[in-house]
Amino acid sequence: MKNKITSYKKKNGKTFYMFKVYLGIDPLTGKQINPTRRGFKTMKEAQKALNKLVYEFDQGLLKTSSGKTYGDVYELWREVYMTTVKESTLNKTDQVFRDHILPVFENKDIDKITSLQCQRFYNDMVARFDKGRTFYNYANKCFNYAIQPLRLVSYNPFTDIYKTPVKQKTPDLNDKGFLEREELLILLDAFKQDGDIMWHTFFHLLAYSGMRRGEILALKWDDVDFRKNAIKITKTLTLGENNRLMVSSTAKTSKSNRIIDLDPVTMQKLKTWKKEQTIQSLENIVFTNNKGSYIALPKAGQKLDQIYKKHKLSEHIKNVRITPHVLRHSHCCHLFDAGADLKAVQSRLGHEDELTTLKIYNHFTNFRKEKSTEKYFKFMGIFD
Repeated sequence: MKNKITSYKKKNGKTFYMFKVYLGIDPLTGKQINPTRRGFKTMKEAQKALNKLVYEFDQGLLKTSSGKTYGDVYELWREVYMTTVKESTLNKTDQVFRDHILPVFENKDIDKITSLQCQRFYNDMVARFDKGRTFYNYANKCFNYAIQPLRLVSYNPFTDIYKTPVKQKTPDLNDKGFLEREELLILLDAFKQDGDIMWHTFFHLLAYSGMRRGEILALKWDDVDFRKNAIKITKTLTLGENNRLMVSSTAKTSKSNRIIDLDPVTMQKLKTWKKEQTIQSLENIVFTNNKGSYIALPKAGQKLDQIYKKHKLSEHIKNVRITPHVLRHSHCCHLFDAGADLKAVQSRLGHEDELTTLKIYNHFTNFRKEKSTEKYFKFMGIFD
């Protein structure tokens, strides 16, 4: 539609100019955006105003709708966002908005939210949650979307807030975050004593492979190569929308798809479990629930807690809270103990970049350094 400037006369006979400009379709209402401006004394003045209006619209400085809430914008942003991420990522993002962001902003008019309200939200999130800055980043995305492409607001009130500097965490040497070799053997022996061959095999594989919990729970027997003593990792068990248990055909990161070698003892345990697996899975799943389907993600942690308490492992395992992920970290640390280099460990664990592996290595070496100092003090008789 061509933008046209026309003249008109008022009752007093004087000539003025006006225009009606087409700017596009309002994404919220589905209607054409056709603002009208009148009252210009000259054609030149009208043309200047028209050009300014088009420029402001193109730059996202012109509001096209009013009365829309933050919740309205979130729903529109989500429609686009969900096409760019995995279902499991969408589920986590939905939870962030549902639990932390929408309770604060959902019913507020998007163009009436102030920087003070945003500052209070930021302060509260950072004070109460380790991932508070992540919640702020997500809340911020909706405001940016309201500016462009929705053109509902001309500026983002989060832009003006004061963001506190990120504090570097001091390593907690009382929580080493991994099991020593002797502690790991005690834990696995407790599972063996318990008599549940499936869970004993599961945790042995976790400890000796360094695989993620979801990667092991997604395994099928076709992924296990008994001839080459290797496992192919190409998928992971995760939560989809509404916490629906699902298998993602791609692993957590691009480096997560990998083949790892395993020792003969671990492979023998898998062979034994395959022979004794009483509940057959139609999908050929390695570790199943009592219905032959995938085991819920929290179950592994619950089983670990159960064995830990039943066998009073706190008497033998110190300075670490045992979780499935701690066994993965333990494998990483044992590789370093054995002399493996950073790249090899990164590849085996499927870390996206060296930084992730390096963080574990630094924590591991800090703990080792502390223990070495204690050994020196004892050796020198400084304290007994």
